[in-house]
Amino acid sequence: MTYTIDDYPKPSQLKWAMLVVLYENDRPMVASEIDRSVAKLLNISDQMYETVLENGKQYMPYRLGWERTKSKKFGYIEKVPNMPRLWQLTDKGRKIALRKSKLY
Repeated sequence: MTYTIDDYPKPSQLKWAMLVVLYENDRPMVASEIDRSVAKLLNISDQMYETVLENGKQYMPYRLGWERTKSKKFGYIEKVPNMPRLWQLTDKGRKIALRKSKLY
């Protein structure tokens, strides 16, 4: 099956789902674990998750990577000191995730 960008959740939905995943797990997580958990939360099939774009990248990890970058810029998440592969919520991100978790 072929998917278009319109078939996927909007970037803002991915961002909020990512914050909720980090909030609900209440521990630092690696990017791939966050990505798979977001897909599960949003009911994205494995086939849709693994769809490769024309640039050779999988859409979901690629898009969620950008959402992590933006969320870090806004102070919602941060990398764990001395453990650069792990991400965690900041206090600011935790407050937002608490509100958003009630929507999922």
